[in-house]
Amino acid sequence: MMPKMGRININFRRFSESTVSRYALSKVKETPKVNEEKEPCLCLEERCLVKPQCGCPKIVVVGGGLAGLSAAERLCHCGLCDVTVLEATNRLGGQITSCWLGDSAVELGCGYVTGGMNISNPLFSLALALSEGEVDRIFKVLDPEPTLFLTSDGSPINDYEAEDLLFQHIIKEATYLSEKTSLLHFLTLRINQELLNYPEEDRYIAERVLFGMVNELKGSWGGDLNNVSASMIGMSKNIPGPSVIVPAGLLSLLAPVISVVPFHRIFLEKEVVKIEWKGELSRCDPRAQVYTSDFSCYDADYVIVTLPLGVMKEKCTNLFHPPLPKNKLDAINVMGNGVRNKVFLEYAEPWWGGAGCSIRLGLSSNEIAENGDWTRGIYKIMASSRSVMEIGIVGNEALMLEQCSEEEIALEVTRFFRRLLCDNTIPFPNHIIVGRWGTNSYCRGSTMYLTMNTTEDHLEEMKTSVPEDPVPVLFFAGDSTDSVYFNSVVGARLSGLREAEKILELTRKFNGPPRTTKQ
Repeated sequence: MMPKMGRININFRRFSESTVSRYALSKVKETPKVNEEKEPCLCLEERCLVKPQCGCPKIVVVGGGLAGLSAAERLCHCGLCDVTVLEATNRLGGQITSCWLGDSAVELGCGYVTGGMNISNPLFSLALALSEGEVDRIFKVLDPEPTLFLTSDGSPINDYEAEDLLFQHIIKEATYLSEKTSLLHFLTLRINQELLNYPEEDRYIAERVLFGMVNELKGSWGGDLNNVSASMIGMSKNIPGPSVIVPAGLLSLLAPVISVVPFHRIFLEKEVVKIEWKGELSRCDPRAQVYTSDFSCYDADYVIVTLPLGVMKEKCTNLFHPPLPKNKLDAINVMGNGVRNKVFLEYAEPWWGGAGCSIRLGLSSNEIAENGDWTRGIYKIMASSRSVMEIGIVGNEALMLEQCSEEEIALEVTRFFRRLLCDNTIPFPNHIIVGRWGTNSYCRGSTMYLTMNTTEDHLEEMKTSVPEDPVPVLFFAGDSTDSVYFNSVVGARLSGLREAEKILELTRKFNGPPRTTKQ
């Protein structure tokens, strides 16, 4: 049974990204300025606003996730209000999906924000706007939780600090590789080399700790590590600082974003089925027309496409007319698209001892390679609250999970826990919520990874506008288009702001919509 959604208290105060950052800086460190004239506060607003006499170009944003809403927010805040957001589903947020289960909010998509308390984080400014300056009301720093490390037969592993350091060292080595090799191949080779340095009586435990960490790494990318490039894993960065969660749900961070976009310009259940575009400029004809499944058509000077990578892979050849350039198609096709699902189970009484604890799995190299039921894809087990247990499943097993009913999943989870902990008294859950991102036709996956054929040029191409010359009409945002913070909510937010800035620059250049001066 699905729980009822909790009410979200929306704060309709409007902050620009620059204003919020300046406000945050002033609160963190107030340094008095001696004999210095105070800067007028309006200049922060004037830097992004277009001239009042400018005409407004027609802009269509495809997708109502964080990237699309961030782009629409920025454009509207800077004075371009002819913005239409088309969302295929019946809700906003994309893969930010928060709902209440038991005594807490649970996240079916991304569950935390890396570097959330860093003022350079674009999500920090949203929390600041939502909390009226008291970020601690919105963000909660993730504290280290008590951890139980178990082998597959339930034997506890008590000492693994040395292996933890060794594994991080091996991962760092991978970033210096010059040849193309899969991450799993490299890790297996290096771990087996290091195991030879252990006394024979210690190898059994060391192997299971190190390959257990390999299994956890699968959760970062959502795919088979045989397909992940070893040398490219260092391309993805995180903003420094502790990771944070949002106890009220990540979805609440969208409130200050949505409040800037006129409500009547956001349309739900508008699946885009065709985008016709042309690169040349004209005096009056629309440069693009966006068609939806209900036979509506939206004219546009610019289109910002924020579709998930899995949907782009599946539909891009038929979605765009004329087709996208070969370089763009190659970049989309060469990116890896993974699936990472979560299962949340609510219990009447916590059999694990309360909130904050987690279970890590120690596996052998053979167990990593074995096929079986969907529980083989479990990479994370943690208590997300006093009464709710969270399980993360990744890769092909995540797709297998999606074929099961909630009742079948609850039964298999109970069997798994009873076998792992050697305890037949572990109860069945009262309620269960399951993420199903792989078979969702509006997502077709939930993560992105870099394959052995991916290059830095492909990453750059993902965010390249089309056509590049003379004036772009198609712009691309979403976490898969950020070459630094890809595969994260930070990347999604930044990508939407980035594409909005491109359109703002073009609007200033043309002093309005892009039009030719030729008769």
